[in-house]
Amino acid sequence: MLDRVKDTFDLHPECIIADTAYGYGPMLCWLVDRKIAPHIPVIDKAGRTDGTWARADFEWDGENNQYVCPSKLKCCPKSDARKITREEHEDARQVARDIAKTKQYAISMRLRQKVEMLFAHLKRILGLGRLRLQTPCGANDEFLLAATAQNLRKLAKTFPAPQKMGNA
Repeated sequence: MLDRVKDTFDLHPECIIADTAYGYGPMLCWLVDRKIAPHIPVIDKAGRTDGTWARADFEWDGENNQYVCPSKLKCCPKSDARKITREEHEDARQVARDIAKTKQYAISMRLRQKVEMLFAHLKRILGLGRLRLQTPCGANDEFLLAATAQNLRKLAKTFPAPQKMGNA
């Protein structure tokens, strides 16, 4: 889709906002390689529950291609050494983690929530959970009508109804 937009309109996004479902390594790497900032929560299942440090607690030494333990007692208290693997797309995942600490990311998450609420409203209130017209043109028409109804409803709430003047 991004390639189609680039070819058709010559637009290249600076960032992409998405939910956690898109926060996996290959997707983040694909975006970072194209110079698109991923404003996406990273899927991270490297947490530990045994009291020892997780991968995120270690320092990455890129020059020597290894993680460095800041304190022996917390990284491997029951053994002499511990092996920590580095995922193939860890650099892109770290870019996304660093972006998540910025003010722009917080703004992006608020915008994402607004959009998701609009889609939830379309699905739940306006009945777009399942399209009735299933051809591409029919689905497009149905979605545009629902979005128009949603926008009209929003406009109606923005402008108060005119008050009738009583007879004096």
